[in-house]
Amino acid sequence: MTPDAPPLDEPLDEDAARIASALHDQTGPCLFALNAALHRLRMALDGLPETERAPLAAALAEAERQAGALKRAIRNALEELDPAEGGDLRQMLAELAEGFSGQGATVRLTAGPAPRLPPRVTVVFYRFVRESVLNALRHGKASRVDIRLFYEGTDLVAHVIDTGQGPPADTLRPGRGFRGIASRAASVHASWQPPHHRDGRTITELRMTTQ
Repeated sequence: MTPDAPPLDEPLDEDAARIASALHDQTGPCLFALNAALHRLRMALDGLPETERAPLAAALAEAERQAGALKRAIRNALEELDPAEGGDLRQMLAELAEGFSGQGATVRLTAGPAPRLPPRVTVVFYRFVRESVLNALRHGKASRVDIRLFYEGTDLVAHVIDTGQGPPADTLRPGRGFRGIASRAASVHASWQPPHHRDGRTITELRMTTQ
């Protein structure tokens, strides 16, 4: 593996990390206070007669559901801005697939032995997969997405394959997401193959030589 990767994306990574830190520090106490207030309200409702409690309980349940959704949205934003460096890539992708599978699509991971990678490479591969799955679900309207992580000789390869219609023509222009993938791939001397339709499936690839 080439140790001296060009720092093409480091300013963006540093900015994202600062934003993630500020978001975490500012929203954490607010979420705690919100959940504490909802809990107190739940306790107060328990003392009311059933006729008074029922309509308020339904509204409270919806507020609790929205609070949970807000917490998940913030957690997802933090993960996208600053995924944990030094983590196990296979485990990170497994959690990613599980999270996406709860959004109306089947997302499955097939991975070989967990590769030992520098933190920077782990983040590049993780963000490639995350962006590619998002594109498949959002633009391709895929009902199934397969994530594959494997070695081919000395190359570490990640494939994202979906059954959707492929990206619309206007998304094939280098937008922010594609520019980000290309820049991150170049920063670790990896090669990226943009999404293309083949045999009824859409496939995109990230490949990096590890020796």
